[in-house]
Amino acid sequence: MGSSGVYDPERPWQGQIDRDSVEVLLRQWLPEALERFGFEALWTPLRLIRQLADGNLEREAVLQVLARYPYLRIPPTPEVETFADVPDEGSFEDVARGARELSPEEDFYAEVFNLAVRVAQMPEPEAPA
Repeated sequence: MGSSGVYDPERPWQGQIDRDSVEVLLRQWLPEALERFGFEALWTPLRLIRQLADGNLEREAVLQVLARYPYLRIPPTPEVETFADVPDEGSFEDVARGARELSPEEDFYAEVFNLAVRVAQMPEPEAPA
């Protein structure tokens, strides 16, 4: 899984996501949807999953984007706290929230997580000589 960095709750979450990386992913895996719906409708995992739930996107393409998405990482919390600050959108929590909006019998979260692990283990492509 890619990463936009550790989420800073003192700053707006929108400015912390690596938008350039997201745009590259959308152009690679969902070019027609990007043209049709625009970047703002697709640029976070939650928005992608909602478009999938509405029947506007192909499941396999969404899975591929989510497996490579530059998620905001949630900082660890001290033991005395019970909840971490989580951005409104842009973290892997989006996948958990979005999966609940899909059919309950699907294990979409596990499917995304397992694919992301496999993608992360793939060797980096070699640069042309």
